[in-house]
Amino acid sequence: MDDSLAALMPLNFFLHHTRKTYNCPLLIMDTLATRSEHPDLCVHIDHLYAMILGFPTDMWPCLLHTVDIVCNGTGDTSTLRAFMGKPSFPSIFDKHRTSLFTNTFDTALKYAKEGVFNTRKCTPNTLTGIAHPSKYHTAKEDFLIKHKPQFMAAINAHYTDKWNVTLLQATKILCTLYHSACDHEEPDGSLSHWLMLYIPTLHWDVHAPHLVPLL
Repeated sequence: MDDSLAALMPLNFFLHHTRKTYNCPLLIMDTLATRSEHPDLCVHIDHLYAMILGFPTDMWPCLLHTVDIVCNGTGDTSTLRAFMGKPSFPSIFDKHRTSLFTNTFDTALKYAKEGVFNTRKCTPNTLTGIAHPSKYHTAKEDFLIKHKPQFMAAINAHYTDKWNVTLLQATKILCTLYHSACDHEEPDGSLSHWLMLYIPTLHWDVHAPHLVPLL
């Protein structure tokens, strides 16, 4: 069983009806940009996977090739691998999902080396990151300042002698989880339920290796 049935998702319907009037690489990057949250990476692996689920799996290598080119790469996925980094929550990638994803990257690299994809010039003036307005950064900074002490305390209390983080380390980790935490902030301004859900897997997630090896 694979994820081909995901081709029936609304995103694929939208892509189908706009393919003749919209630049496909730009549409793909716009879709990823609206969901990108990592502060230093152009394309976040969680959202890249969620985006390609809207297509049959035999199209995935071509999509990864396209995204790599839009990221000013050569099309062999090396730039994309570096940009997307590690998942926010590696524990959600079971063996099935991991094998689908890593095999697709291997196939895309193989096709690129064999010249299967038609080469094209890199898209000019493409930023190596997602630009956010100052209002976004201000709100994000306020959120981090408010919750980082509680986040650090929750980590150190749960893991005791196994793992302890400083306030700076806790801030960096919370920064990568900003959208998830922000979406689960409770009416009283706390993150108690979110912390109970994610802290138990956080040590494994933070120390997990790259899901797709760098080239």
